[in-house]
Amino acid sequence: MARIPLSPTSGDYKLMGSEFVSYFFPCASFEELKGLLDQVEKSSPKADHYAYALRLKEYSKSSDDGEPSGTAGKPMLTLLEGKDVLGAIIVARYFGGTKLGTPRLRRSFLAAAEEALWKAEYGVETLLWRYVYQVSYPLYEELNAYAKRGAFVLKSLDYGINVTIQIECEHIIEPVLESKGIRLEPISKEQVITLKKEEEKQ
Repeated sequence: MARIPLSPTSGDYKLMGSEFVSYFFPCASFEELKGLLDQVEKSSPKADHYAYALRLKEYSKSSDDGEPSGTAGKPMLTLLEGKDVLGAIIVARYFGGTKLGTPRLRRSFLAAAEEALWKAEYGVETLLWRYVYQVSYPLYEELNAYAKRGAFVLKSLDYGINVTIQIECEHIIEPVLESKGIRLEPISKEQVITLKKEEEKQ
């Protein structure tokens, strides 16, 4: 499944007096991208161009923002597609007085974008089962011990006469609990999509 950045990152590349500062964001819509562009323009008001690439599940868009056609937005969008990444990359370009020519300009935008992508930590969308139960304190301690061994993820929601807990598991939980002699009726049960952190870079 597609990779999604967990937090913003940035990168930088300089060539022949020009500087390319990249900003990589989690982004869920074009409307959100417009806000991010406004944010970058306010933080980098002296830049000459603000090229971008946006890749969503069902939609993509890119802009060279006045740079020669095909040198900025489209190559960065191709980069996102090649790495199967969803999000927005914006590169603020400061012109250094020397024209770079199309090949070097394209490589410069890509170099800045690649640095920001490389720095990012990613999550991968994962389909989980989410259950909510009310359990006794002794059973809560027992379930918490199983969770610490990696059988599932357990979160405490409320403490009262009993403990309200939430369990998340990539597979239905009933067979896991029954194998330990535990039979429970959930308050609620649903499938949710969540981000699971990608393995650390090697």
